[in-house]
Amino acid sequence: MLTYSAESLLALRGHAGVPPRAARKTIFSCRLWRPRFQRQHDARRDSGFFHSPLIDANALSIGCVNACSVNNKSAVLCSVLAEKRLDFFLITETWHETSDSVSLKRVTPAGYRCVDVARPLPADKNLHTTQLVNHGGLALVYRDCIKVATQPLDVAATTFEYLCVYASVGSSSLLLLGIYRPGSQPVTSAFFDELATVLEQVSLNGCPFVICGDLNVHVDDSNDGHAARFVDLLCSFDCVQHVHDPTHRDGHTLDVVITPSYTKVCDISVGPYISDHALVSYTLDIRRPRLKHQFDFRRSWRNFDNDSFLADLMTSRLCTNLNSLNRLSVDELVELYDNEMQLLLNKHCPYVKVYRKAGKLTPWFDGECRRCRRRTRALERRYRRTRRDTDRLAWMAQLKTMHSLYETKNQQYWKGKISDCQGNCKQLWRTFSDITGNKSSRCDVEHSVNDFANFFAEKVESVRKSTATTPLQHIPVTCHSSLSCWTLVTITDVIKLINAAPAKTCQLDPAPTWLVKKFSSQLAPFITLLLNSSLTLGFFSSQV
Repeated sequence: MLTYSAESLLALRGHAGVPPRAARKTIFSCRLWRPRFQRQHDARRDSGFFHSPLIDANALSIGCVNACSVNNKSAVLCSVLAEKRLDFFLITETWHETSDSVSLKRVTPAGYRCVDVARPLPADKNLHTTQLVNHGGLALVYRDCIKVATQPLDVAATTFEYLCVYASVGSSSLLLLGIYRPGSQPVTSAFFDELATVLEQVSLNGCPFVICGDLNVHVDDSNDGHAARFVDLLCSFDCVQHVHDPTHRDGHTLDVVITPSYTKVCDISVGPYISDHALVSYTLDIRRPRLKHQFDFRRSWRNFDNDSFLADLMTSRLCTNLNSLNRLSVDELVELYDNEMQLLLNKHCPYVKVYRKAGKLTPWFDGECRRCRRRTRALERRYRRTRRDTDRLAWMAQLKTMHSLYETKNQQYWKGKISDCQGNCKQLWRTFSDITGNKSSRCDVEHSVNDFANFFAEKVESVRKSTATTPLQHIPVTCHSSLSCWTLVTITDVIKLINAAPAKTCQLDPAPTWLVKKFSSQLAPFITLLLNSSLTLGFFSSQV
């Protein structure tokens, strides 16, 4: 077996020429040498350009960005949520007016919630105009499995806007503070005084805290007096600023992530650019909450056998020996119907546990978007490697193209959804609710029967008190007609009524309406008996 030293191998370089392609592929496959692009990649990684490739998937992921208006960036921001798998997403400069703004709802996909603070509008401002632009504002989009409560601070900030929340993540807690200082205003001593007050309050809160946002201070410039004062202020509270790469297109670091020195912040990444600011994402040493799987219990109608069900229905008490049921009361007949139908359905179509899948955050994202994103990332890597102005211009142009494509795909997707409705009003309104971000709200407050009864009793009593002094209205003519008896219904009448009824079903129904309509001929005699018994006795069942 031949052996070579490193010196002997290097001595052979340049004498035999370039090895043929087949030989090179064999050498690379045996991992005896690496291609040039792999060596360059490892060199860039070792130089510190690339961040750690080992990202803990179980760590709490947070991102923040200055969006410069979320009105036209819903597709881009939702794609960031999906790609980065963010648990918290702080957005500054949202340019929204109220918490009910559609622009905020569109950047809050399914599985997320949002808390916000809008810049106060002047009292004489006209809200019902398309020319209204409310600059500033902050919003925090977070997973709905995380408990979040706003935490007011005892500071009247005039130089910056802030949003402070207290988050409970499993057994851990976190104070997250988002800050935006408008770049149109100069940096003054009042800003540092108010920031010092905020740092003092969050430091005394007793739980880990993170401050992130856009301060519009060149914290990367060591010759900047404001940056030096900012660093001294952080050192006095034993805090650290973790972002060191440029976050603005002009090459300065304006967006910050501030934590106490003992807080472990990992995987800090700057990019991609969303507006003239880049996204800043990072992870904390807090275990991210486990997503709760949503389950439903439904009947497996796909395996339902009509013939078997019909055979058992004909032998049940609902279809045999109905004369023996004449002595039963209305409540007993209703209870018999419910029990028999439940037994039959549990036998032929039992309940099964069904996993409810979460909807995609970006349903419009397709192969064209994926190829465009791949091209954008390749141009970004080229610019990071060469640092040439031409490569930067090509990257920025491709980035704008990608953002425009995202918004176009988003619009085309929802236009197609609207076209597919084809006169179905119910589906059309559901689609509009998805477009505007209106989610079905679930009320967690429980009311008893007595609560409803007391509410209406008090309402009637208040109406009587308010009209007690009103004179009675004189009615000269009154009707003296009376209804002394009911006409009994026939089986034909019942079948006609069942078939004419809309196929709507309530959760309290023992069987779906479409099933009752399908077997109306078999169920009509029993239902006729039930209705005639109720009309004859003048009694309405309490179980309905």
